[in-house]
Amino acid sequence: MNRFALGKAQRRIERATVRYNKLVSASDHPEIVDLWDEFLHDLQAIFNAVGNAAGTNGKSQAWFARKKQERKNDELLQYLHQARHAAEHGIAPIASRMPGLMTIKTPDGVPLFVIPELILDPDFEKNTNLKVAHALPQVVLTVVQNKGVLYKPPTVHLGVSLADRSIANVAWLGLSYHARMVAEAETMVT
Repeated sequence: MNRFALGKAQRRIERATVRYNKLVSASDHPEIVDLWDEFLHDLQAIFNAVGNAAGTNGKSQAWFARKKQERKNDELLQYLHQARHAAEHGIAPIASRMPGLMTIKTPDGVPLFVIPELILDPDFEKNTNLKVAHALPQVVLTVVQNKGVLYKPPTVHLGVSLADRSIANVAWLGLSYHARMVAEAETMVT
């Protein structure tokens, strides 16, 4: 492994971490989409730097070939890779805004109806026996396309089902994977 190329990968990890922190604290839809796009580019740059670091060393090349195969076979890693391609070369959005919802429920929790982005009088629940549940607007991952192939937002990562499929969690899992990959590569520096 080439130490200089790994240094570049480590700097990109730091950059991606800063972007991730901005992403999870952002509340404006266009800002979140822009940060997501930039974050995806950071992950690709990390992967490329590690590939360059593997260079011509047989052991490093074999290890990186396994990482490439892992990215190809893992739903989350493949999605991140293809979303970056879609962001760079496509015209469709790589994330979209899901409006907030309000659900009116009976006292025992049975939903009566769902209303998109409606604001009720704060005393509504006090004046009825109905319960109100709010879901705030959020940015969600979209199906992305590359060379005619559709890639759905991931539901599994490294064999584990994703209970949380939010953009923040998918970003965190991707960042964590890439940071572990760089740390593993650093153990092979010659």
